[in-house]
Amino acid sequence: IAVIRRLEIMGEAVKYISEDFKKKYPEVAWSKIAGLRDVLIHQYFGVNLKRIWKVVKSDLPLLKQEVAAMMEEFNDKKEI
Repeated sequence: IAVIRRLEIMGEAVKYISEDFKKKYPEVAWSKIAGLRDVLIHQYFGVNLKRIWKVVKSDLPLLKQEVAAMMEEFNDKKEI
């Protein structure tokens, strides 16, 4: 349940990211992150735990790499 809640929070947070920022990083599946949140919050057709496990094992590690790259870029600009 805690993992599902964290995914919900991530999906909600994505909705507050500006479109300009999202366009700058099109490799991130912004709409899928937000869409998963909607499915989890509203439990459309129940929560598919196999899908959640796939997100945790496959999608989150990729997202972590993408966010790390964004942070590195931000820190590089900050040092200038």
